[in-house]
Amino acid sequence: LNPSLVVIGGSLAEFGDPFLQSVRNEVRQRALWDAIHDVEIALSRLGDSAGTIGGAAVFLDTVDVGTVLA
Repeated sequence: LNPSLVVIGGSLAEFGDPFLQSVRNEVRQRALWDAIHDVEIALSRLGDSAGTIGGAAVFLDTVDVGTVLA
C-alpha cells in the first residue's frame, strides 16, 4: 500500500502535535523513501467522533437511502 494520506484519529489525536511529529519521525526512519515521499500524516479534526462518522459514511455509501427513508 502507498497511501497519500494517513489520518490519526480518536483518542490518539488528542496527544496533538508532539505525538504527530514523533509519528512522522518514526515513519521517516523506518519506511522506504518511495513509499512515503508523497504521504501526508495528519491528525483528525473529528476526535472521538471519527469512528461514528466513518461508520455513518460507510452505511450511507452502501445503502439505498431512498429505500430506508420510504
